[in-house]
Amino acid sequence: MLREAGYDESRPLTLDVHAWQRGGAMLPFLAGQVEAVLDYGRAIGVNANLKLMEFTAHQALLRSKVWKGIIAGTGVGPGTSLNSYVMKVHSQGP
Repeated sequence: MLREAGYDESRPLTLDVHAWQRGGAMLPFLAGQVEAVLDYGRAIGVNANLKLMEFTAHQALLRSKVWKGIIAGTGVGPGTSLNSYVMKVHSQGP
């Protein structure tokens, strides 16, 4: 599918994975999830770059809906519908 979309070794798909940390470290459960996303992307030829930020900056970025790439570590609570979750994490940026 990447080739069909015009990506290859000379023009790889590159994206950022935005994740939050507290006190300079990701929580263990989040670190495992983010590493899996990075590894899966790299395995199929995607250049995935980790962008770490403090929690408050991450939440501001999430609310802005102008990030590029993937935003990791968003919360889903009891009663959250799939539609509301998608609207929460869907980037409105380019």
